Amino acid sequence: MTFFGGETTSTSSSYQLLHEEEAGAFGHINVCQDVATNAIVAVKYLKRGPSNISDIVLQEVVQHRNLYHPNIMLFRKVILTETALGIVVEHAAGGNLQDYVRDSSPLQEVDARYLFQQIVVALIYLETKGVGNHGLKIENVMLDKSTPPKVKMTDVGYWKCTLDTLPKSRIGSFGYVAPEVLLNKKDVDTRKADCWSVGVILYQLLYGEHPFERPSDQEEGSVKRTLHRIVQVEYRLPAHASAVSPEALDLLQHVLVEDPVKRYSLQDMQMHPWFRKGLPSSLIKINEECLAMQEADYFVSQPSEEMVEVIKHAMLPLDNDSFDGGFGSEDYDDIDDLMDA
Repeated sequence: MTFFGGETTSTSSSYQLLHEEEAGAFGHINVCQDVATNAIVAVKYLKRGPSNISDIVLQEVVQHRNLYHPNIMLFRKVILTETALGIVVEHAAGGNLQDYVRDSSPLQEVDARYLFQQIVVALIYLETKGVGNHGLKIENVMLDKSTPPKVKMTDVGYWKCTLDTLPKSRIGSFGYVAPEVLLNKKDVDTRKADCWSVGVILYQLLYGEHPFERPSDQEEGSVKRTLHRIVQVEYRLPAHASAVSPEALDLLQHVLVEDPVKRYSLQDMQMHPWFRKGLPSSLIKINEECLAMQEADYFVSQPSEEMVEVIKHAMLPLDNDSFDGGFGSEDYDDIDDLMDA
């Protein structure tokens, strides 16, 4: 049973490596099989040491452990290797929503709506739990293998507790960040900023492309042009836009709004006629049922105290410890410089 870098786990549970996934902002990811249960899981790795694992990481993982929802990636446990902290979560075998949209484009509107319904319901649950998803983007929405696919929200590395935290940096993919965040305005409403990201995803579900990015933006200066379109809310409807219903377009135009006060909230989206059409009965009460669950009902295979102990151990310095990325540690250019260029 091997892990990241060929190391073995120091915990009692063991996992068999099935295949490696591409490294992302979070860190290295392996798909493994739990030897004891045969369950397939995803193990996300962070390099050990104080440069990468802080109290913020601890807070975010604890927050994830306390979430239970069928449309949110389920937390399993944390483990240690000689050099990494492994965060074991549910595996979404259907891949990410970005690839699904690309391979299925154009989506039938009924399919786009069902995916969007699941995303909004999951985000309302997170909002109720005091959790924001400030790195929301289409590639962070995972799917299972069912037909039609079930959404699995992921990337706990960007989840922040909104009860006492406002964005202190403009992290996330540029193409999904709200205008007021890019412009560094004061008193940003993080919930409305997340709603903008939801609107970008809705556009992609409906039209199969990004609203503010263009193929011609691949050369130098693409980020600046994308940012300009975002702050000016300059998006166009593609040639096949006539296939999208007026009701769907109406919802989109109430979400991709520059003024966050006028921008639809998640609750507004949920009440829109297009959203309500064909809404599965299983989604209508799912949040109420999940919020009523007690912690003992969560399908988590590790006591909270043990999880905290493992993470705190992973914070301790290692030999030759150096900064090597972490939660959301992508190297971004300064947005203010880009906007002023």
